[in-house]
Amino acid sequence: DKKFLFEKKWKISPKQLASIKKAISKISPETFRKQILDFRKTLIRSNFIEVMPTKYRKANVVVLIDPKEKIRRKTDKWVFTKNSDSTRKLISDGVKVFSPELREVIKNYLLADFKPVWLFDKAHTDKQRLLRYTSDANLKYQKYQAGVVLVERNHAIGKPELRLLELEHNAYWKSIEPQKKIVADAGTATLLAIIMLGLWIYCFKFQRRAVHNWSRTLALSSSILFMVALARIGNLSGLNNYTTVFEVVLLGMVMTIAYNQRFALTVTVGLICLLMITLNGDVSLLLTLLAGGVTAIITLDEIRSRSKIIEVATASAAISFAVIWASQLADFQDMVFILRNALSAAGGALLAGFIVQGILPLIEQLFQISTSMTLLEWSDPSKPLLKRLAIEVPGTFNHSLLLGSLAESAAESVGGNGLLARVGSYYHDIGKLTKPEYFVENQPSVDFTRHKELTPAMSLLIIIGHVKDGLELAKDYGLPKILHQFIAEHHGTTLVEYFYHQASQQDKEVSDVEFRYPGPKPHSKESAIIMMADSVESATRALSEPTAGRIESTVHNVIQKKLEDGQFDECYLTLREIHIIEQSLTKTLCSIYHSRIKYPSQTETESEKGTSETTSVKVAKGS
Repeated sequence: DKKFLFEKKWKISPKQLASIKKAISKISPETFRKQILDFRKTLIRSNFIEVMPTKYRKANVVVLIDPKEKIRRKTDKWVFTKNSDSTRKLISDGVKVFSPELREVIKNYLLADFKPVWLFDKAHTDKQRLLRYTSDANLKYQKYQAGVVLVERNHAIGKPELRLLELEHNAYWKSIEPQKKIVADAGTATLLAIIMLGLWIYCFKFQRRAVHNWSRTLALSSSILFMVALARIGNLSGLNNYTTVFEVVLLGMVMTIAYNQRFALTVTVGLICLLMITLNGDVSLLLTLLAGGVTAIITLDEIRSRSKIIEVATASAAISFAVIWASQLADFQDMVFILRNALSAAGGALLAGFIVQGILPLIEQLFQISTSMTLLEWSDPSKPLLKRLAIEVPGTFNHSLLLGSLAESAAESVGGNGLLARVGSYYHDIGKLTKPEYFVENQPSVDFTRHKELTPAMSLLIIIGHVKDGLELAKDYGLPKILHQFIAEHHGTTLVEYFYHQASQQDKEVSDVEFRYPGPKPHSKESAIIMMADSVESATRALSEPTAGRIESTVHNVIQKKLEDGQFDECYLTLREIHIIEQSLTKTLCSIYHSRIKYPSQTETESEKGTSETTSVKVAKGS
């Protein structure tokens, strides 16, 4: 029997047997035992099992059991003992832990009668499969008959119900034929194109400034399409749909800053329509986007502080949170589900606020506008241009400060931007820095003037040149572009009357066209107001006795002359608004040039002092 085992079954010759005995004698029992344990670990890691029932052959995970140690293992990889190639490779690799003399005999021994280390545990495998099948993560393995109601009407939707509905939607979407999907996508694209076309037509008819050049058209279109693409990417990546409040609030704020609230509302409503089509949103999402966007727009009236944008974003976040909470409570939604949606929307609104705060300088540069915060910064007397005005041409500087007060009050009286008018007044005459001594407010006396040595034509070139010089200084000092209009337009195409009168005395045929400013005429209310304020302030200052009646008459005559000269033809001022501006300028000038009590000098005689005192008392009493 031994000879049969050695020679026939294990293929060991007497000579090899002698060599094996000699090799074993050289190995200690402890070493040999360790080699056997290492070899067993290799067999355990291999997951060799006996043949299992056919229905489990394609299972994802099975349970194995070690019959000796009673240890169970779940695995997704296993090998059957009937796989001779895998068995031979496993044994060939495993016997390498033994000495060379023993490897062949052990290999032949195992191949002759190899038995698996692991057994297939059917009971525990069935148990694990049942748990996986009924878990929330594996709802996709369950089958439902056609017509079965997945979630009852008015039933609160929690995580399991939501997951089930999502799986049903995905399964339905996969079942649709590719041709039908293409048709559906074409329909969606058509709807998006119609809405974009509607927005463009609205801009062309009611907000021409938004599309008057290709750069503004591109900026507006790109902003809208980028928001839609961003929302779609978030939707495909599994982001909560209510985070799209971020896109709505962000675009609404940008459009309000760049244009006005009415235009921002139109663009935002258009964006919401695009998002609802793209995301297949429900009524709750529609209400949330409307509430968040409209709140941001109507509360962002003027940015005079750095905290304004964050306050607006916070208000939008609070309203969005409240709308979601109320609308979804009315739909019997789960509280956890409601809270997640509400926090997603509120977080999106707050994030939009912080981003707008960070990119505000970029928005101003891209849309060529200036916020009230920027205007306030440029009204600081420490700005280089204002500092130069105060030091080098104090007469022009004081005139500009006075003009700022006049223009601000007048602009606010007709609903204009008072701050813009005031800051524009500060910089309207900066061109006088180049030749200050040629302007009357900077001359030491009326009798001393450099124009006495010049011809009227040469004086004209110097006077009207301060407009061109002002624009060059504005560019050199980086003055916001919105303030350039006041430098170019504050004289419009008015006549330089003093030098025209001089020239007409020398040459009767001289044309008044030659003695006019190059323009352009004012294109905004604020620019027209500064023109009026500049003219009436100079005319009033020239009055010897500026009484209230004379001031009122002067203001009316100056403005009437500008109106008849067509200087307000391009600024959309109504006659009623011009009348209101006239009243505002008159009121402010009267408060500046009011009558004062004459005080007696120290050299007066006693009798003269008495007379003066009597007069003073009468004036004080209102006699």
